[in-house]
Amino acid sequence: MIPTPEHDLVSFGLNAVDDQAPDYGGWTVPALAGCINDAGSMAFLGASCGLKTTSLVSGYVGQMTGIGASVPPYKLALDCTGNALRGYFAARAAAVKVRGGDVLTVFSNSGHGARDTYLTESVESLVLSDGLLPDFELHSLLALFPRGSRVALFLDVCHAGGMDRAIMMRGRSKFAGGRTFPAASRPRTVKATDIQANVAVYCAVDAEHMALDGDRNGAFTSCLIAAVQEGLREPAMPSWNAVFQRAAELCALHFKQSPVARYYGDATVWDTKPFMS
Repeated sequence: MIPTPEHDLVSFGLNAVDDQAPDYGGWTVPALAGCINDAGSMAFLGASCGLKTTSLVSGYVGQMTGIGASVPPYKLALDCTGNALRGYFAARAAAVKVRGGDVLTVFSNSGHGARDTYLTESVESLVLSDGLLPDFELHSLLALFPRGSRVALFLDVCHAGGMDRAIMMRGRSKFAGGRTFPAASRPRTVKATDIQANVAVYCAVDAEHMALDGDRNGAFTSCLIAAVQEGLREPAMPSWNAVFQRAAELCALHFKQSPVARYYGDATVWDTKPFMS
């Protein structure tokens, strides 16, 4: 299913990606186990709180190229593409502008995260079905949303904390994966101040570390679910940041993993609004 502007929450879950995608250059992307479940969990949490949600999943059946297949594997679903994400963010941002006010948009991604280090910078990327989506392009998409709206991102991927950064020394065409963009199609680079919406980026780990996968859910997502379950026992659902802080405590306790939160715009709105509202 392709998400539409009416969806308040879109969740990606990539247990496997197409390792034939141009960005991966023959690199076999190892399969994960809990990411499709993560996408379903996030969509369920949003729907339980009255949001219109959808989840896109990506996985294989049949033989994997990484174990010697001579032909590309049969693709069960490869919906979690950069094009799907670009299309949704552009259409959703336009719809939010029409509606005006404090409109909430939620995006979650559970899968692989990549990090490429160059002489003067590092570039973190979401590993999607059709290639890498680098941090500076993600920020060009966030910059589409109008002032006063809210956008929450949950990134249960390795190196997620590096995805919060907008343009630093990113004027070059080269980006993670070694591919170059033609000048005409190069993503627009943005500064942090170009992002006018109030944005919270909830990350499984910082830029330096790897996120833990699991058979049922990723470590970060499983702790987020547990924090929400605790919140449901309260008279009122805790705030976004209160839920995240509890999830971070659980993640550190049970998995020795340290989630981080990054913000653009007014960070205090996430202290006042109940989770998923």
